[in-house]
Amino acid sequence: YILTVLERDSTTPARLSVDGDLHLQLSTGALQVQARDGINLDAGAALAVHSASVLLHSTHACLTTKTLQVSGERADSYWLQRHDTALHAHQYVQVHTAEFGDSRRRVEGHEDLYAGSVSQQVKNDWQLRGETLDLLADITVALDGQRINLG
Repeated sequence: YILTVLERDSTTPARLSVDGDLHLQLSTGALQVQARDGINLDAGAALAVHSASVLLHSTHACLTTKTLQVSGERADSYWLQRHDTALHAHQYVQVHTAEFGDSRRRVEGHEDLYAGSVSQQVKNDWQLRGETLDLLADITVALDGQRINLG
């Protein structure tokens, strides 16, 4: 069999065919697979990879799947640019902290904010504009400043 593979016509692809399971085991060293024109892997119904560490270097990567579940103890992500698009996005976070150099948010429709308490601190100026502005309080509305202009 080995001589048939080695002495074959160069236009005929080499093929190793085995009935049943195949187990490769290296008692020492590493397994290295190289292919000039790429590697295609068809794992059938399932692919399982077990390793203490996985490293992937690629110029371009594309992952397409119907469902993706990712879990772990920590996730770090570093990008020069990042664009996220989703029809619906839901986040459930115990504590959320975000720090921005500049921030802009545009909501085309309606936005609701429900909180037990809201505190905003602005270093320089704060503007609130709208066709109609309502400030409602059950107990007290306080305006405090050296100069208050109404009208």
